Amino acid sequence: MKIRTSLQLKMIAAFALVLAPLIIFLYYITLYSMDVVRVQVAQSNQNLLATYVRQMDQSIAGMTNYLYKQVLSDTDLKTVGIYEYGSEAYDLSQVALSKKMYMELNNHPVAGAFFVYDSDADNFIVSYRDKDLQDEELGAIKAHTQAAVPSTAWSVVTTGGSHSLLKVASLDGRVYLGAWVPLSGLTQSIKPFNFGREGEIFLLSGKGVPLTATTLAPHDTERLRQLLGDRQEPYRILADSQGGGGSRLTLWMKLGETDLFLVISIPEKNVLLQLPFYKKMIYVIPLLCIAVLCVYYFILRRILLVPMSRLLGGMRKMVHGDLSVQVKEEPSSEFSYLIQTFNQMGAEIRDLKIDRYEERLKVQRAEFRYLQAQINPHFYLNTLNIIYNAAVLREMETVKTLALHLAEFFRFRIRKNTDEVPVREEIAFIEGYLAIQKVRFPDTLTCRIDVDPAYEGLMIPPLTIQTLVENCMVHGFKGEIESLQIEIRVTGSDGGAAGYAETAGYVEPDGNVEPDGNVEPAGYVEIEVRDNGVGFTEEKLQAMNTRAYFTNVSDSDSHIGLWNVYHRLRMKHADRASILFRNLEPHGAAVVLRIPAVPGRSGAEGKEEAGSSGEGEASCILY
Repeated sequence: MKIRTSLQLKMIAAFALVLAPLIIFLYYITLYSMDVVRVQVAQSNQNLLATYVRQMDQSIAGMTNYLYKQVLSDTDLKTVGIYEYGSEAYDLSQVALSKKMYMELNNHPVAGAFFVYDSDADNFIVSYRDKDLQDEELGAIKAHTQAAVPSTAWSVVTTGGSHSLLKVASLDGRVYLGAWVPLSGLTQSIKPFNFGREGEIFLLSGKGVPLTATTLAPHDTERLRQLLGDRQEPYRILADSQGGGGSRLTLWMKLGETDLFLVISIPEKNVLLQLPFYKKMIYVIPLLCIAVLCVYYFILRRILLVPMSRLLGGMRKMVHGDLSVQVKEEPSSEFSYLIQTFNQMGAEIRDLKIDRYEERLKVQRAEFRYLQAQINPHFYLNTLNIIYNAAVLREMETVKTLALHLAEFFRFRIRKNTDEVPVREEIAFIEGYLAIQKVRFPDTLTCRIDVDPAYEGLMIPPLTIQTLVENCMVHGFKGEIESLQIEIRVTGSDGGAAGYAETAGYVEPDGNVEPDGNVEPAGYVEIEVRDNGVGFTEEKLQAMNTRAYFTNVSDSDSHIGLWNVYHRLRMKHADRASILFRNLEPHGAAVVLRIPAVPGRSGAEGKEEAGSSGEGEASCILY
């Protein structure tokens, strides 16, 4: 039954068409309200961000003005530049500068330290707020003053994993007055502002490197760096890779005299806390609609869909050959009448088919016995001919060996008077046959047998493989062949039989033959027999790979062995079995049988029987 035409789908679709406009409208209203809240919160935080940036710019500008003013007018600074290090005037100016800078720290809360650096004497005069400048920091200041003429902008210096702002000014290029501002202190005045439990404010360099503490992942800061120069929108919603898959409302603004950006990042869930109703509705609306649809579907299913599904299921089983199906009757009078009629019809068809099948089975068994009996004299006469030739030559050991193998052959036929044998027993039988032929051709015959252990228990009609091997013996020595090599291979195949049979060109469904069992095969098995003889002529090969080669009764006597193999496989597997003939390079021929992989016994059972009969368990045998 096609899904698109089912009654269940049509009813669900009709109900969904009624609910869909309502759900879409409610979603639109909710999303619109959330967007309005985002815009309002973003504008509020943007104004707050601008205020903080102005405060920082004013603090930095105040320190800049202080540095330039002192460089131009402070006499003690000039004295340090004029007198030599260690002189009385130098020492007095050094003390005076230290006191002045310390007093000036009170006017600049964000400054960490002011310093004077005498490059000729390599001497630092430092006034600090919380902690003195360490050697690494002093080294960074020296490197900054020696790199080039100090610029008018503030520079970011990284020491010991922390970041600071550095500004130096000099009148003569020998004595420098500078300010050291830890970035953590620059944002300290903003900390009291509440951005929520997971909200944060931090400084970001122009290259996208966080300069103060932040929980954002490097991937998030990289995406933020790409947006630093975009001022088209007042805010951006960025995905949070470390926040459980949520998103964050992110705003930023550049500080005036530095290459720094002040960034505010607030989780969107904190922004929407002012809309609890809309936030809940975004989840409740779909759940309510699904619940209503489920209740509607459950009631409808009990009344209409379940009885219809049972009746359709019974019909499908009957179409696939299960005539024993009986559909459970329903309380509804209408469905009860339909189901009773269906059950009665199935019982009548089942009785008719059983009678017809029993008649057909008797005919098939009789035909199978006849086809199997045609093969036995063929091999028997060939073996007697070999024994006769050995007796004429008075090779008594050879006669003994051949007689023993011939006795084993008849023991096999009498013990296995059945329609099927496992592959392992067929291979053991072929080994005896090849042993007979080896006596006849001791130096010109070799054979290799390779059987996948997984398919040793596969049941096949008796003498299926032996017939192909016998044809190799009959036709392989034709031409100028010094040594005949025969290979037998039994392996699994992933491909289906349909495509393979189509390649062979003659296998097609037979309406008068039913395969054994109702179980579809899990795979297929290839049985290949090849030799290095002269192979088939092109005309012969083309004829053999046609259906007419096996269905033309008038020509079947010329290839009775192959004809029997083909028809016995067809009786067992119908169109799921196929046979293919091909030539090998540079010369030789191959026959490939493909049949469903439906083993008759497990591998363990087969190995026990093989062990009790004295046969080897090796899967590859070389003569």
